This record gives sequence, structure tokens and C-alpha cells, in this order.
Amino acid sequence: MRLQDLPLNPETLQALQSANETVESLLCHPFNEPHNSLPQHLISDAHAALHRVAVRASPSLKWGTSLLTPCASFNHNVGLPSTTVLQLYGTSLAGKTMICISLAAAVLKQTQRVIWLDTCAGEWLLRAAVSNHSDAQIDLLTVRTATNAPQIVHQLRALISELPSLPNAPMPRLLIFDSPASVLSPVLGLKGPNGWSGHTAMQQITTLISRFITLSSATVVVTNRVVDSATRPALGNIWSNFVDVHLFCQRVDAHEQRLELRLTVTSKRAPTSTFSVLITDQGMTDNDVEQTQIGPTQTERAHI
Repeated sequence: MRLQDLPLNPETLQALQSANETVESLLCHPFNEPHNSLPQHLISDAHAALHRVAVRASPSLKWGTSLLTPCASFNHNVGLPSTTVLQLYGTSLAGKTMICISLAAAVLKQTQRVIWLDTCAGEWLLRAAVSNHSDAQIDLLTVRTATNAPQIVHQLRALISELPSLPNAPMPRLLIFDSPASVLSPVLGLKGPNGWSGHTAMQQITTLISRFITLSSATVVVTNRVVDSATRPALGNIWSNFVDVHLFCQRVDAHEQRLELRLTVTSKRAPTSTFSVLITDQGMTDNDVEQTQIGPTQTERAHI
């Protein structure tokens, strides 16, 4: 959702737009110079604060339009609301990448643009999953790969520069990043020349993702590993606070043609809910077992 689309009074909207323009101008500066490492943290905080202020200023503000998937329980409990950052976290065998592939395939089926930012060599699985899509649908898929944090920063900047500038041009509806932890975990706590550090890299990445969302109104899905007895997402509080919706993935059962997962949803706007899904060669589908609903549904969250 763009700032001008928010139901705000003119004075508040003008102040937010002015602050947003300041952030955008600062984002044009390189962050690999010593004098820019401190502003990088300030820019990221300011960019996130813009939307927090907008939410507080407008009690009637709702979640953006949600993309649908073939899995009714996923749509019911989570959905893919626009301008939302959704994090899938769990152990290495929890099915996070398979969920992402299912989401990408479902959105492509709706003839919507999808971007896959890959650090985990999952591209070949994605290509196989969409092999039966039409050529027109496959043409809407953009895949970028990276092996370290500077490459991720470069790819995100490139993706932002490639966003359509015409008002009616089709924007990406879904950005999947699998997985930030693969490139950030090894460098957090490290410092390099010219004021670079792992935490600076994280701030750069979150700032650029926020910028991408602001320009495109896309949904962003990221994957993450777990720490502390496999119950807490990695990358610390800065990253967790950046995420809007957390989806804890647990593997329940696996057969040759089927993977059963239990998903627990927590977010900034609603209590927890838990449900089950199946991953098959047809993608993510509903499980026949009874769903556990602890909080309001995604539709109900839109009115919170």
C-alpha cells in the first residue's frame, strides 16, 4: 500500500510523504563508506517508523489485498497480504522451501509476477514445480541467486531499479527470499574494512526490502533457521521486529509422495493460531485433520 492510499488527514499524509522523500534520498547514497555506516541504521529505523506512524494514525487501516493459494487453511489462517513480510522458520527438514515453492507456483498460476531470491540452491526444485505452467506464466518468474550478503544487497538494489515506472505496468506481487540466514548468520558479529559489519549488512537488506515493498506493494516471504532448542528464529530481535507475520513450521509426518506439516502463526496484530497442511507433488493442500484455531482468522485480522 502506498502512503497516498492511506486514509489519513492531509496534514499527516504530507508529513509522512516528506519524511519518506528524505529516506528515499538517503537510500541513494552508498553504504560501504565509513561515514555512512551510522546513517544506515538511522535510515532503516526511519523507514520502518513511517509505516508504524501511519498505522497508529489510522485506526481504520486494514491489511492489504491478500493473494490466494489452493490451500484453504493457509488462506484462512495466514494468507499473503500485500505489503506484508511473512517469515517461515523451522529446522532444516521442516518444509520451509517446499512451502515457498508451492506459494510461488500458486501465484504464477494466477498470472502474477513472482521473484525468487535464492541462496540455498532451491532454484531447480522451483523450476521443476512450475514445469507444467504455461510459457506466459513461467515468463513472469524472475530468479536471482547470491552466495553472500554483498551479493544480496546488489541483487535487491537491482530488483528495485528494475521495477516498472509506468503506473499501469504489472508489478511483482510476491518476493520470496530463501534464505537470509544463509548469508547473514555467518557474518553477524563480524567487522570488516570501511566500517562494514554483519549488522550493517542486515540493516541494508531490511531497508532495501522495505523500499521494494513501498514501491511495489508486494508480499515478501522469507525463510529462517531456528536457534535455542529449535524454537526461536535466528538473526536476533532486529530481524524479528522487521517481520510482520511469523510461521513456525514443524514436520509431523513424511511419506514418499506426501509431507505433513504443522504451522503455528504469530503476528503483531493477532493472537496465535495453529493448523496443518500437506505438501504433495500438487503443491500445498489442506489436511483432513481438525484445525486448531486459537486466534482470529486472517479475514478477521483485517478488521483489527
